[in-house]
Amino acid sequence: DYNIFMISSIWKNSEKLPLRKAITEGVGQTGGVITSAGLILAGTFGVLTTLPIQLLVQFGLITAIGVLLDTFIVRPFLVPSITVLLGKWAFWPGKKHKMTK
Repeated sequence: DYNIFMISSIWKNSEKLPLRKAITEGVGQTGGVITSAGLILAGTFGVLTTLPIQLLVQFGLITAIGVLLDTFIVRPFLVPSITVLLGKWAFWPGKKHKMTK
């Protein structure tokens, strides 16, 4: 999951930066890769909408929309916001390390 990729980048940056700055850096470092992967995955499911089977058209459309919502709303806004709200608890149950304040 790409959330793990982003959070691990934030976690790594939080060892040497304050949490908010670590989140900014982590999202910036992983944003392009995650967005590209989301667009490719949405396009892959979008291809199902070209098939003559109605069930696959519906499945492809709904899944593509869901992936795009996740790519452009959940990952860049919700995950960092929740990480700020939870602070050090956002990294639970990982090994504890010193976070810069």
